[in-house]
Amino acid sequence: MIKLSIIIVNWNTKELLMQCIKSLVSSIKYQVLSINFFLDSKLIVNQLNGYYKIKNGNLRNLIIEVRKLEQGVGGNIFYQLIPRGKNRPADFLVNQALDTKKF
Repeated sequence: MIKLSIIIVNWNTKELLMQCIKSLVSSIKYQVLSINFFLDSKLIVNQLNGYYKIKNGNLRNLIIEVRKLEQGVGGNIFYQLIPRGKNRPADFLVNQALDTKKF
């Protein structure tokens, strides 16, 4: 049983959703059974959790894609907010990973 926690930090809501989609595709491929998404956009977290309506047509299409992919995951998916002011540890880990990767 594979459980996965994913931290996505991105100021662009469209790109944040694209990263969710890529993560879900990979999760299906590797048969992940539980996913915790930690996102820094209150809007997207509340839209994905069904608390906010999706007024923007482009975001609606991406969220529809997320919903389709969620069906392929065999277990629970959670979307949680990391307030931007409290994600310094996540920023540090991302920067550390980027510094060690050779492009």
